Amino acid sequence: DNPAIEAEVIDMLSRLLKQLGLEDFNLLINSVGCSVCRPAYVNKLREELRAHADELCEECRRRTETNPLRVLDCKVPSCQPVIERLPAIADWLCEECREHFALFRKYLDIHGITAQLAPRLVRGLDYYVRTTFEIVSNRLGPTQNAVVGGGRYDGLSELIGGPPTKGFGFALGMERLVLLVSGRSELGAPYQAPAPEIFLVHLDTPAFEHNLKLAAELREDGIFAYIDFEGKSIKSQMRQANRVSAKFTCVVGESELQTGRFMLKRMTDGAQVTLGRNEVSEYLRKEE
Repeated sequence: DNPAIEAEVIDMLSRLLKQLGLEDFNLLINSVGCSVCRPAYVNKLREELRAHADELCEECRRRTETNPLRVLDCKVPSCQPVIERLPAIADWLCEECREHFALFRKYLDIHGITAQLAPRLVRGLDYYVRTTFEIVSNRLGPTQNAVVGGGRYDGLSELIGGPPTKGFGFALGMERLVLLVSGRSELGAPYQAPAPEIFLVHLDTPAFEHNLKLAAELREDGIFAYIDFEGKSIKSQMRQANRVSAKFTCVVGESELQTGRFMLKRMTDGAQVTLGRNEVSEYLRKEE
């Protein structure tokens, strides 16, 4: 329960981001109280929101009844004037929660970590208590800019049938982190998805089902096989094979299923080879 643990976790995250070459991020913090003080705040919040329901978007009106704290997360511009006038949860914290949050901020200072108090920063899930935080980067835009978010979730273990257990953790947005570090010379070239060794084109449902099994067998042999799942035409599937830079294509229809012979076409030069099904994997491995 010691808030020093929370500061330690955030210090670890800060060091990680800096080691990845990120310096321009901000730490936002708040406290969402506990089961003692939060219910009164939620009731007050719901009361205020109901009084201004006609100024809120449809989603916020729904959340007013189901989970008022989630209204504070709303990014709809027309809702912001109402949200800005709502009471802050910091004014409703019990003495223990106030002391916990004050110690947390003290320990951040000891670590030399600058934090910005964000009164509207909440977690809409009931098992979150006390400390919440986000690490944001303006390079991701003004709204969906959180790289890391988390907090204390002492109630989670009990919620899923476990014993009372203290907890503090976070979720890290890998896609957003990749966007921020991509292209940095010291980290190597930006990530590029590998090209499929083969794109299996199907003409009908039996061919599609055959290709599912063939793709699984090829993947078992370490070969990247690609299949269309959207029911596209042959022409569209071939265009997709070009878009994903597949090395080979193989069109499967009734004839291929009957004969057990499959024609592979190399996309770079159009060269073709006809193989038995059990020869496809070995041929592709040699062509890698």
